[in-house]
Amino acid sequence: MRKKSLILLTFFTFYLTIRITFQAEQLTFLLDLDSPYFNFTVNTLNDSSYTKDVIFSDGENITVFIRIPKNSKVFFSNITLKGQMKPIQSSAIEEIFDLDIGNVLPSSENEIAIAAYEHLILLNNSLGEKWKYDIPGVIVYGVGIGNLSSDIGSEVVAGAANSKIYILNSSGNLKLSKDLGGIAYSVAIGNVNASNEYDEIVVGGGDSKVYLFDSNGNEIWNYSTSGSVYGVGIGNLSSDIGSEVVAGAAD
Repeated sequence: MRKKSLILLTFFTFYLTIRITFQAEQLTFLLDLDSPYFNFTVNTLNDSSYTKDVIFSDGENITVFIRIPKNSKVFFSNITLKGQMKPIQSSAIEEIFDLDIGNVLPSSENEIAIAAYEHLILLNNSLGEKWKYDIPGVIVYGVGIGNLSSDIGSEVVAGAANSKIYILNSSGNLKLSKDLGGIAYSVAIGNVNASNEYDEIVVGGGDSKVYLFDSNGNEIWNYSTSGSVYGVGIGNLSSDIGSEVVAGAAD
C-alpha cells in the first residue's frame, strides 16, 4: 500500500524593510532583527542587508525596536512582511483520501480527522494519534466533523466504499452505521436546517445521489444527479432560512 505524507504547514518567514528619506535622499534597507539599527556614516545610511526568520506562536506578539541616528529625521517609513510556508510536522499515513479539522475532543485545540484505507484516524495538532477506527478491507473516502448530539466533544462521520456511513463519538466509538445505495464518496457536516439543534450530515454517493441525514442518521431528503457525487459542501449562499448544499458530480 502506498504511503502519503500528511504535512502540517505553518506561517511565514518575515522580512522587515524600511524606507527612509534622509536629506532628500531615499534609501531602502532590510533590517537585522537581532541588531535592528542603522549605522550612521557622514550624512547617509549604510546599505548592509540582513534577514531573519521570525516564528510566531499562537497569540504571540513580537516587538522590533529600530534605532536611528540622533537628531536625524525620518520622513517616511514602510515595513513590508513577506511570507513563506514551511512544514512544521509530517506523518506517513496509508493512502489519505480526505481530511477534516475540528474540535472533536473536549479540549481547546482542534484535531485532524483522516479518511484512509481501512481506517478512520484522529490526530492531535502535533499529528499524534488519538484514536483509530478500523474498517478492514474498505476504503474510507470521506470524513466530516460536527456536533450531532449533546455528548461531550463532536462526532466524526466517515463515508466508505462499502456503501455505508459511520458515525463515531469523540472517543472513536461507533454510534451507528447507515447503508446507502452506493459508495459514500464525500461527507460534510453543518447546520442546514436552522430550526434543528444539532448539525445535519450531507453525503455524496456513487449512486448519483446527494443525501441529507439528521443527527441521528435519519434520511431527510435525497437529490438525484446523473453521475457519482464526489464532493459536497454546506454554506450560507442566500438570505433563505438555513444553509445551502453544494455538490460536485461526474454527470
